[in-house]
Parts: sequence; C-alpha cells; structure tokens
Amino acid sequence: MAFGLANVGGAVAWALLRWAPWYVLPAGLVVGGAWSYVGYIGTIPTISTLPRALVPHARSAIEVQRGLAILKRRRLLAHWSFVVWFLPTVSLLAYGFERAAFGVGIAGVVLSGIFNLVWELSACPRCDNRFHALPSTAGMLSWHTKCCRSRGLNLTGRHDPSAT
Repeated sequence: MAFGLANVGGAVAWALLRWAPWYVLPAGLVVGGAWSYVGYIGTIPTISTLPRALVPHARSAIEVQRGLAILKRRRLLAHWSFVVWFLPTVSLLAYGFERAAFGVGIAGVVLSGIFNLVWELSACPRCDNRFHALPSTAGMLSWHTKCCRSRGLNLTGRHDPSAT
C-alpha cells in the first residue's frame, strides 16, 4: 500500500512543482491507486470462472467442468490474440499504411494485454484461488501452469497430486 501512496504523492508533487509533463499526474494516480488497492485488499483480485453465489466446496463436478471450459477459452484467447492483431499490422505495413498499422498495432496490443490479464487472474473453479499462483511462500508471483497449485485441478479435469 505504501508503494501506491508513494506513486500518488510523487505524481502530485511533480505536477505541483511543474517538473513533469501533464500526463504524469493521471498516470501516477492510476498506477498508485491500483497498487494502493492491491495493498489494501492484500492480494491481486481474481476473476471468477463460475458465479460467486456457489460455495467453492459445494460445487458439483459438472460446474467444475464448466469452469474449466471457460479457463480453456480464456487461454486460447490469450495465446491467439497476438496473431489476430499482428498479421493485419504487418499487412498494413507491407502496403505502406504506416499510420493505420500503428493504430491497429496499438489497439491489438491493448486487447491482447486485456486477454492475457484475464487469463492470468482467472480463479480456479474448484477453490477460487488464482489458478496460476505459486505456493504461498512465493507471495503474489505467478507461473503459467496447467493445474491449480492449491487443489491440483488440471485443465483436462484430472487431479494432479504433485501440485498439492
């Protein structure tokens, strides 16, 4: 939380002293606010794969399979979104439309980043912990895996005992 507050304070101070360009203040407020929020809640929030009304330990196998299907779709979107924006950008550059290629490239990178963020922050359909989270000793670090580190649930639906 202190890091986020330092970002906000630094952005405000630099803006008041006119030592920085105008865009430093909104950027500092956004970044500092995001890190302050993460510090306040204690962890990076997860994006649910199933409705929150369902208690994690009371979920049936069908609901867990539905959550795994959603995770697989998010994974495909995250991995293939790069191709969707990169090929049109290269094509536009080949035909000499640099400005259009720049616009398509920037929009594609932002969209690809959103898809990857959603995939990275997805919750396990069985336990609601982050699917890619490393064990609790590693803090908030992530590692792309195909199974939940908390419960051993694999993307194929099988239990992986080595993950627990």
